Amino acid sequence: MGRKWNDAEIEKALKSIVILVDTREKKWEHIRATLDSLGCPYESKKLDFGDYSYKYVRPDETETDCSGTIAVERKANLDEICGNFTYGRERFAREFRRAKEKGAEVHLLVEDTNWSKIKNHLYLSRLHPAALTGNLLSWGFRYGLHIWFNTTALTGEFIYMLFRYHLRNQLQEEMEEGG
Repeated sequence: MGRKWNDAEIEKALKSIVILVDTREKKWEHIRATLDSLGCPYESKKLDFGDYSYKYVRPDETETDCSGTIAVERKANLDEICGNFTYGRERFAREFRRAKEKGAEVHLLVEDTNWSKIKNHLYLSRLHPAALTGNLLSWGFRYGLHIWFNTTALTGEFIYMLFRYHLRNQLQEEMEEGG
């Protein structure tokens, strides 16, 4: 059994988080600006799946890259996700299959939306609201996705907090288990 982490060591690890941004991610200036305002560093890296992940320095001083275990797949709006479910469906599915095969936790984040916008077809795509809802929920079950809707302005903070609490819980579990 390893050593237990204390609260100060966990806090130090949380402060070491670096957000990893997939090299193919475009139009993420709003997220970059938020991360800058939070004092959270970021770096560009080719990710096997998702648009965002993170790395950190463990309390034992080892750098740990979490890009194979957790990711955020961000969509700018409902029309983008509709395109993924129609024209880009197979490529989109491959990405989620890769994540599932690795046992990774994937969070699908759709900006500028909510369930009401879907129900009332407040998007340009001709994909019917029932089909879009069915795709979102079916893929959630099929690939173990966590589905989130958010305002564009809060996306950067949401991503940061998601990774921060993911790490905090992971380290606290280790602490309870004895390190």
